[in-house]
Amino acid sequence: MSDKLFFDNPDFLEYVRLLSELHELIRLEADETPEGEALRDRMDEPGSRLSLDEITCVNAISADFYTLTASSIEPVLPQTGEVKDDLRSALEARDRREFRRALDLLRDRAAYISPEMLSYVRGSIWGGAGEYRIAVEFLQHAAELAPNNANYSYQALHFLSLADAETARERAQQIVAAPAGHFPRVVLKAADILFQSTRDQPEQEARPVLETLIPICQEVIDRLEISGEDSRQPSPLATAFGLTGLCYERLGVTHRARIYYDRGLEEFPTNEALLLARGVLLYGRETDRSIRDFEYAVQGGSRLVWPYLYLAHHALLDNRFSDCYDFCNRALRLSAPNDLQANLVEWMAISQASLGYPPQVVKSAFRAAQELAPGNDRIAKNFRVFLESQSSRDLGWEKGSEVDMRIIGERRMRPAA
Repeated sequence: MSDKLFFDNPDFLEYVRLLSELHELIRLEADETPEGEALRDRMDEPGSRLSLDEITCVNAISADFYTLTASSIEPVLPQTGEVKDDLRSALEARDRREFRRALDLLRDRAAYISPEMLSYVRGSIWGGAGEYRIAVEFLQHAAELAPNNANYSYQALHFLSLADAETARERAQQIVAAPAGHFPRVVLKAADILFQSTRDQPEQEARPVLETLIPICQEVIDRLEISGEDSRQPSPLATAFGLTGLCYERLGVTHRARIYYDRGLEEFPTNEALLLARGVLLYGRETDRSIRDFEYAVQGGSRLVWPYLYLAHHALLDNRFSDCYDFCNRALRLSAPNDLQANLVEWMAISQASLGYPPQVVKSAFRAAQELAPGNDRIAKNFRVFLESQSSRDLGWEKGSEVDMRIIGERRMRPAA
């Protein structure tokens, strides 16, 4: 379903983004500066191409932005059954991606909603629409109004990481520098942001960051286990175990990573992130244990491509081509980047060839794999082998090692912070 917040006219979205920037300057009392005047000038061109309906919508959104700088808070009216129904309808519209309708319903009932909750829901709507910078403005406002609400602070930091990676890293560094003053979930999100920033760094740059994060995550584990903080939400503790393990794994201290994955799974035996993290760590080291973790993740209804990818590869190495084909087929129904899809389609082609499928079917699969990853030499080599030796089902395929596959997971998987 298409997003209903936006009109077909691209000038509408451009104008709303500029309007958001203008309101930010208004909050900073900098709208009358040369920067503010230049921003207004930039708004003139897209604004001149808005329809009357679009202008009406923009004016309503502008009124929403003004609530972020309201100097006084009006008393919240008691909610009637009708009001609750409308609020529920607003949330349902958000979930259906009917964002304009969701905002309109909220606006109509704003007098019955506390300011912090109103900003939070508006932020979630803008975040769902992919307008992360606007979402951050509302979510930070909610967090400022309700500093004791962990979710508001967490969501504000989460969408900041999507909107502005550099600013999010700066904020994350401030949080981990004084973790005791923040909710465990927020500390873990900050740690995750910094962990992700090391993904593409050389080891000498990543090492000091990772070594700093480990004691911070361990402190969070102590807070959660000893004090019972966030006890109603077990996921932060599972995340802390997983993130600590990933830091150790990135440092090459695999036995310590294993300890934290094991500890986490002792308390949360069905936690998908921990199962996948340990599964990747053990693939090619303790492959039988690794495969059991991936199987548990699948039995739990995983909607991530990783367990199916590894189960498919393991079946391929064992020449269980029917199983490999099945796992590939299931994996390809899930979201995955092109290079992973290419591996899966290639393995399907190998399985088809080995199971005696018609040559044309196998050729079609290999060509599809090459289109997904045109620079993959292994796929090209296996395709040539098939074309040159179609009379044989045992062609000495190049399948990639368990170590190669483990490295892919180590580089690409991330904690669920």
